Amino acid sequence: MSSESETIETNENPESCSEEKMDSGEESESNNSEAEEEEDDDSEDDVSYIKTRRGIIQMNKEGKKPDRLNGEYSYQNKIKQRVIGQPCLECKMECERRIAERFRQDNYLVFWGKLKTWEERRSHVRRLIQVLRVPHPKNKTRKKFLRKYYLEMEDGFTLVCKTMFFNTLAISAKFIETTLQKYPDNVLEESTMKLVNCPSIVTKSLDNSSKANRHLQEVKEEKVNQIVKFEDLPLEGQLLDIQNKEDIKPACNNCQEQCTVKISEENRLKLYEHFWTNLQSWEERKLFIINTVERDRYTSVRTFVLPMKDDGQVTVCQDMYMNTLALSDKTLDLLIPKTETIAKVIKKKPTTDYPDLAQLQKHNNITIIQKSKDLTKECTITATPPPIKRRKLEFTPLKPPCACVLQCKLKLTEDIREQIHKEFWNLPAQVDQKHFILSTLQVQLEKNKITKEKVNQIKSYTLPFHYDCVTVCKEMYLQTLTVSEDFILSTINNINQDGSIREDDEQMETQNTQPRRKYVMKNRNNKTLEPKSGEQIKVEEIVKPERKTRTNKKMGPPCPDSCRHHCSGKITEEERTNLHSNFWINMDWQGRKQFVMNTVKEFPIKNRSTPPGKLTKRNFSRIYTLPLQGKNLTVCQKMYFNTLSICSKFVSTVHIWASQVKW
Repeated sequence: MSSESETIETNENPESCSEEKMDSGEESESNNSEAEEEEDDDSEDDVSYIKTRRGIIQMNKEGKKPDRLNGEYSYQNKIKQRVIGQPCLECKMECERRIAERFRQDNYLVFWGKLKTWEERRSHVRRLIQVLRVPHPKNKTRKKFLRKYYLEMEDGFTLVCKTMFFNTLAISAKFIETTLQKYPDNVLEESTMKLVNCPSIVTKSLDNSSKANRHLQEVKEEKVNQIVKFEDLPLEGQLLDIQNKEDIKPACNNCQEQCTVKISEENRLKLYEHFWTNLQSWEERKLFIINTVERDRYTSVRTFVLPMKDDGQVTVCQDMYMNTLALSDKTLDLLIPKTETIAKVIKKKPTTDYPDLAQLQKHNNITIIQKSKDLTKECTITATPPPIKRRKLEFTPLKPPCACVLQCKLKLTEDIREQIHKEFWNLPAQVDQKHFILSTLQVQLEKNKITKEKVNQIKSYTLPFHYDCVTVCKEMYLQTLTVSEDFILSTINNINQDGSIREDDEQMETQNTQPRRKYVMKNRNNKTLEPKSGEQIKVEEIVKPERKTRTNKKMGPPCPDSCRHHCSGKITEEERTNLHSNFWINMDWQGRKQFVMNTVKEFPIKNRSTPPGKLTKRNFSRIYTLPLQGKNLTVCQKMYFNTLSICSKFVSTVHIWASQVKW
């Protein structure tokens, strides 16, 4: 029994031990949890929570405030450092081949290292971008401005594509848009920029193999080395060939431009030697003449220029130019004619070389009457239609601005108007001028109530000004562009559905081809007869308007005795009649205006008796006087108007006229 009891005790003891261990574990866990809760309570005092879009974020109270300038924010996130991007791949301008990596690194370090403020960076970017206006956008939805991007090199600037520019400076398109809005004008002109290592357009062959390239090079070398005979040359080449070289001729005498003062004999000899010895082929001489002679396309006046040292040019007369280079009139008229030559259509005689009759008809515009072997006898050439007359715009100089309510003269200065006028008239073709007009007008389709046809009507007129458009009046628009209103209406009414403009030839063809509608007068019997007598009743006698008969001006009665100025006591009836007859008989219209201006004076109102909330149109008061005995006697309004038999409207129009006249 004792052993059993011991075993039972031993069995009971492990349970008690395990229970004791559990109790001790629970106590330790409770102690740890209490310690953690105390720590959490302490930490909750030092930590605050902020709700953001990303979630709930902790923020230490004892910690420093975030430095937002250096990229630190409340949720402990920093802005990533700018990194230079990769160069462009498969670019048409071949920027990766032209620009080395060290030049890209230099541009990047200058932009983000040396330039500290954003204003400096914006001005630097604006210096590297050129914004050019597209003169005649054919489609309104397309862009109206062209941007060119440049990067700095050691010697100058080089043209790059958009991706290369953005990746090199590590900027976005939004940054450039804001810079262009802030600085709209170009800092540097494209003509003054020194361009280095710019892209060149290279024609790529279809076969990229080495054999094909070698073959092309061999063909080119053969063409260069091949000597062309003098007889095989065109007329221009024969005239500019060395075989037709002549000696230099003497300079011009008594010239209005004083060419002998501008150019010495030594310079003339140098130009002569350069033209005939340094320029080896006739094609180079032809290019020299084309680049030094300009012809105005409107006045067909030719201006002659000779190059000098330091890239300078001197304008000379025609005799000086031709005598210096030893040229003839024939060569000059061939290369640069005074008027544009029109190609003549030469018709060939019908021959039996064409086996197919349909081909013969298409080639020579021939209609065959009967089938026979001898085609020359039995074929009749159809008469060609008469040439269509094209409506041409004639150049007109700039007209003075308007004087309207919109104050267009203040919006656009004379220099800006001259620039717009030159830009419009320097466009190459008449279609381009029409596109320019359509881009500056706001047109809307409206239905005509009578004809029920949809017609384009102009809502507003605008003119380009600093990458934007300014609304102006109709008169200012027409006088700036110097175009007639009929030309603008014809361009608006001749627009196709796809937005393109019909040519003048197409317009004339449609007018000629469309059959005219014949108007037939209806037999309208306007005669009416009386039912009893049967005589004709003439409506003209009943409805005929009576002519107004204008009577002579009559003097009105004087003012009553209750007048404040007592005008009837100052002026007699004889004096009033003399003033009336002198005003209407002895004076002309200009003299009457001057008389009213001298006798009626306007003064601004100083003290108003009306309450402050009530508005009145009256802004001035008038004093009326009449000249008598060498003095101006003040009279009332009624006495003045009745004596001269005029009204208040006459006086107000005279004062408005005087304010507009430039004295």
